[in-house]
Amino acid sequence: MAEFVVGKTGDTSPLLESMPSKPTLSQADFARRVVGVMSEAVLILNVDLSIVTANDSSYSLLGYSREELLGSSFSKLFPEASAWVLATLGRTVVHGDEVKCKVGDGQMVPMSISASLLPDEDGGQSVVVVLRDLTSVHRLAAQLAVAKNELGQRAGELALEVSRRKRVEEELRDAKSGVERRLEETRSQLLRTERLATLGTLAGGVGHELNNVVMIQHLCIEEAKDLVEEGILDQGYLRQLEAVEGHLTNHARRLLNLARPGPDYAEPLDLRTTICDTLEILHGSGRTKYVSVQTELPDEPLMVRVNRARIEQILINLVGNAADAVADIQDREKQVRVLASLEPGGDRVHCEVGDTGSGISAPDLERVFDPFFTTKPPGRGTGLGLPVVKQIVESYGGELSVFSAVGMGTVFSFHLPAATEAPA
Repeated sequence: MAEFVVGKTGDTSPLLESMPSKPTLSQADFARRVVGVMSEAVLILNVDLSIVTANDSSYSLLGYSREELLGSSFSKLFPEASAWVLATLGRTVVHGDEVKCKVGDGQMVPMSISASLLPDEDGGQSVVVVLRDLTSVHRLAAQLAVAKNELGQRAGELALEVSRRKRVEEELRDAKSGVERRLEETRSQLLRTERLATLGTLAGGVGHELNNVVMIQHLCIEEAKDLVEEGILDQGYLRQLEAVEGHLTNHARRLLNLARPGPDYAEPLDLRTTICDTLEILHGSGRTKYVSVQTELPDEPLMVRVNRARIEQILINLVGNAADAVADIQDREKQVRVLASLEPGGDRVHCEVGDTGSGISAPDLERVFDPFFTTKPPGRGTGLGLPVVKQIVESYGGELSVFSAVGMGTVFSFHLPAATEAPA
């Protein structure tokens, strides 16, 4: 059995450099013992690469018996890379190269190979080879790759979850803002409703007192009739008193209607006729005397089921506001337009009142239906006309809207359900 020749290798040279150049027997025995207890396979090869010596770990690691391994060619362990082995072992030192090694059961096992050329006492050379099984290293590397992949997947899932939570947080913030906005709108609506209710109560009281005045005037008219029959009082004077009584009665009824939660007695009427009558009243009162009023009405009746006094109230407010809006215009025609038509489908009647005034700014447009808000100079508006108009339109199941462009004018539009029956 050939003996190990201790020389310089990649792993043991730092330990052996301190030894004398000619080792004693005890040092040689120590070197054999160190190699004997190593877990790696340590092989000594002749220059023809035949295996002459192996430590105990070589047999268990490579799976060959002593008889199968000693004397065999080192290249049989590497059938897939025998040329590489020959070229590699021709170098002075090989450290940590990886190659597939064929073990006793025929399996190809990844091995790390380190080798060094060692001169012997006869002037020849031997090769010491250290083989280390890399199976566990590869297994750990595969587990590390799997863990890394799982970590990447978890990181991706975490990123998606973070993104989802951010999206949910944004949706919750938007929902919260929407709820707060709706609560504020509801609060404002309740405040407007309360103020209108207070106004209605006051109007009802005024209407009641006005009715008392009308009753007294009616009694006076009845007394005056006797004077007319006796020739003491002129008949024309009596007719004027009766006209004033009718006017006061109508206004008292309107004030009382403000205190009622819904529309009073409604009847089918032609909206075209009501529009024309209302425009005549406004012109006769001088409200539209210096304004060009244009109408666009269809030839067919526009039947709606409403209270005549209330629809007149709507038109008087809208047309009167339009006339006020163009009163101070100097650079263009002072024009008010009143249009009415039957909407496609025939289930609603559309009416709009527009003007060529200076328009309403966006902030004011948002408050235009608020009670007591007005853009008119002090003394020219109460801020109650449009809120009342909106309430009347909605009480009949209709809608009121406004569009305005600063410097061009404003258009108020309302829709009412169409009536099928003819006027009484």
